[in-house]
Amino acid sequence: MLLARLNYAWLPLACLLVPLLTSCSSSQSTRRAPTPDQTRPAGPAITAAAPAAVAPAARDVPMEPATQPPSVPTRPAVDPAAAPVVARLAAQLLLEPEAIVVASVETAQWPDACLGLPAEGEICAMAVTPGFAVTLVVGIDRYEFRTDATGEKIRVSSAPPARTGEPLVTWKDAQSFNMLIIGTQRVAIGRRGRPLIASPLVVPARATELQDLLARFAPFQVQTPVGEIALRGVGATRATETEQRMIAEWARLVSLEAREGREQPAANVALRWRGANGAAAGSDTIEVTRTGFATATNERGGQATVIASLVLRAEELTQLYAWLDRFEAFEQQRPSGEGAESAFLFRGNGVDEASDADRAAVIAWVDGLARRLRETALAPTNQGGSGAP
Repeated sequence: MLLARLNYAWLPLACLLVPLLTSCSSSQSTRRAPTPDQTRPAGPAITAAAPAAVAPAARDVPMEPATQPPSVPTRPAVDPAAAPVVARLAAQLLLEPEAIVVASVETAQWPDACLGLPAEGEICAMAVTPGFAVTLVVGIDRYEFRTDATGEKIRVSSAPPARTGEPLVTWKDAQSFNMLIIGTQRVAIGRRGRPLIASPLVVPARATELQDLLARFAPFQVQTPVGEIALRGVGATRATETEQRMIAEWARLVSLEAREGREQPAANVALRWRGANGAAAGSDTIEVTRTGFATATNERGGQATVIASLVLRAEELTQLYAWLDRFEAFEQQRPSGEGAESAFLFRGNGVDEASDADRAAVIAWVDGLARRLRETALAPTNQGGSGAP
């Protein structure tokens, strides 16, 4: 699957992906307070230091002469109206909030529930929505946002050009109207038809996974139940419908990670079974991801240990997607012997309620995975798995 090693013929492809792991553009390398000459448009992205080192010490920031007024009016990042926006942008750019300058916060009345910024194809409720217009400055880059009164809704009205390089993966979600572009230099996320915000890949392992996808599969563009996915692969293998869906699930996960600025393992969980084995043995958990992995862990004394991990077979993954698309989410408790209970969580995104027979079929399917995981754990050559797609 995606974690297979590539041969040396694909080294040039690997070189294309190196910029994806850099944390910031040159405009992010001095991100405390802007100076008068920092009003030109943003320059092209280049490699930079790791996220923890992007914000220089205050003494490294050029100081303005005392006789000159500041070029950008600043407000503290703790401003109640600006705080949610600062937190969102800091997460996406992998910066500390202190590296972001709040240039202005103004009250506003937006014409609809989309804050006057509908995405491409989005239908918005026509209700006046009070909120704020917030302008943030990061180095020489300027970002403008709109929020509702609580800060729960945040939309980008203006941002520097998202220079991603040559697009390698494009994902568009028809339900949330979000989109993702993974290029040779950067990742960009946002709403369809609206400004995108560029950032590096949050999880370094995604670069290896992307490299494998590009090297293995021929290019394609299709609509899946979780969005439209386009892959500019250079491989010879034509992706099956299930593989195309898996790649769309992977892109969706990368988009969520870019939005939150950190790994999102919970968002990748399709179902989870958890059973108690008594105080001495702890508890066992089996998780199945939307990107096609099953992992068994044992938790004892607050410490979780991975016992085994495996890749779902093609027919198993096809069945999983059929259930996810058909059934709504459900939870179920069942006795597991000696008074203990097991908990079963299914995170479907369908509209049908699973009948008792349907739930029994899903649980039986997981029982089959449990047997395979036990066999994998007992095999002398087992090395487990990373839990990545």
